[in-house]
Amino acid sequence: MFDLNLLGKRIKELRKKKKLSQEELAEIIDVNFRTIQRIETGANIPSLETLSKLTGALDIEIQDFFQTEHLISRNEILKNINEIAKKLNDDDLKAFYKAIHLYFK
Repeated sequence: MFDLNLLGKRIKELRKKKKLSQEELAEIIDVNFRTIQRIETGANIPSLETLSKLTGALDIEIQDFFQTEHLISRNEILKNINEIAKKLNDDDLKAFYKAIHLYFK
């Protein structure tokens, strides 16, 4: 499942890259600036219509919203890796370890 907080952080990052305030972006896409605030904090899920308007205003493609790997903290990455590892059977866990070990050897 996709993390709405990461989507919000990514939208904020893209907005700032365009040097737009929340108010300016809201005006461009014809929404209340509080809507932008809520989206950026992960409190609101943007509709497809809003995402479409945001792509135009930010001059990006829709998939750009979901390039969020760089926004994930080290602790979150470690937590996610641990959760994946816990779900693996013994053979798959050994293969997972071997793949990581060979990659970083």
